[in-house]
Amino acid sequence: MRELLTNAHFAKGLYYFSEVDRTFEKMYLQVRKKEGRVYADKELMLLPEQAIRHTQEWPLRQESADHLINYLQVNPKPVILEIGCGNGWLANRVCNNTSADVYALDLNEPELKQAVRVFAHERLKLIYGNIFSESFDDFRAGIDLIYLAGSIQYFNDLSLILNRLFSFLNPSGEIHILDTPFYANVTQSAAKQRSKVYYEQLGFPEMISSYHHHTWEALASFAPEVLYKPSLWQKLLRKRKSPFPWIKLTSKQI
Repeated sequence: MRELLTNAHFAKGLYYFSEVDRTFEKMYLQVRKKEGRVYADKELMLLPEQAIRHTQEWPLRQESADHLINYLQVNPKPVILEIGCGNGWLANRVCNNTSADVYALDLNEPELKQAVRVFAHERLKLIYGNIFSESFDDFRAGIDLIYLAGSIQYFNDLSLILNRLFSFLNPSGEIHILDTPFYANVTQSAAKQRSKVYYEQLGFPEMISSYHHHTWEALASFAPEVLYKPSLWQKLLRKRKSPFPWIKLTSKQI
């Protein structure tokens, strides 16, 4: 395997590709704390099966994670990159259930440090860095699969981030998008307004500038393959299934 970490500074279990920037991190963590999404180490160890908070949400996240892992077991990918890994629970789960080398990236240093404490795995590399930094140039054409689980909405330009990620993939590589809503153009404005009201009521109105509502129309040029799409019947029958699509992109589709 090609060495991907030569440009990183290693300190206390973390690979740093950028100087630490607290601008987004500070607000993001404040929001997560208010939502009850910052977990103690002992809680994190038990996720997702034994969640004691957000108990209706975690089974759905477990379901989407298991779908991804089942896919990886049938279609092995030696080198995997997660964008927006947070506290690392999913990257650790992928490591434990596949033979892949997993690189897990975020701009949230406190949760990355927590992942270092909680998840010790020789095939899991935890990375702090801005994905657009030139320091990541060694990743070009070196990754077999990239996934974003509940994170692509924090990138304002969908085409920019996807094209950047495609540059990291080998010719047969794939991008998978999970746990994120996509909207039709006609419903995007209403979704933005709902999020605006939510963050205002939460006490963090400024967060809306960092949360983005991507559309199917914007994704269309990447010829997405939808591996799972929530149905209206599930909603009407109140079945507890993930409300988010599972989207696969490949360079062959562009």
